[in-house]
Amino acid sequence: CAAVVFGMVSDMWPIHGYRLSPYIISAGVVGVIAYCFLAFGGLAATTAAFMCLLINFAHASPDVMIDGSVAIRMKTHPALASDLQTLCWGSTGLCGVVAALIQGPVVDAWGARTLYAMAILPCGIVIVPAVLGWLREERLPPGERNPKCSVCVQNFKDPVQVRHPHLLIFSEIDLVYRDYNLNCTSSS
Repeated sequence: CAAVVFGMVSDMWPIHGYRLSPYIISAGVVGVIAYCFLAFGGLAATTAAFMCLLINFAHASPDVMIDGSVAIRMKTHPALASDLQTLCWGSTGLCGVVAALIQGPVVDAWGARTLYAMAILPCGIVIVPAVLGWLREERLPPGERNPKCSVCVQNFKDPVQVRHPHLLIFSEIDLVYRDYNLNCTSSS
């Protein structure tokens, strides 16, 4: 659910003409700040829970943005599509296994705060590709930088000609709801 929201927000509201990089940078900064609070601050339970929510955003948002970048590359280089998918999922799996192997002994030896402190660096590294322009994102012309609410409305009316595929979920919900209402009224 969050992935759909992040994708929709980044597509509809580009920041300074960019749809991916600013969101990756902001998510990385938010994640670093949240991990710093958890690692070095004595927080109340509600504040710590909010920091965990921010960390979830810091992990999910770049994931969605990078998946979008990979999807664009797969369209422009179809011969490399399987290699790109293998690279993304393979690196995610490998890093997940390494993290799982490390976190138990670290928490046992030094506590959870040390684990949060160790997570600051990887969360901050997410910013590097966006800042250095490795995503090769083209800046949108000034006329295309405003919110595209009219496109959203068009997608709801005609889901066949979708320019924002992630909005199809809302079209599907609408169609299911309409079908449910038709079935309820016809059976009554």
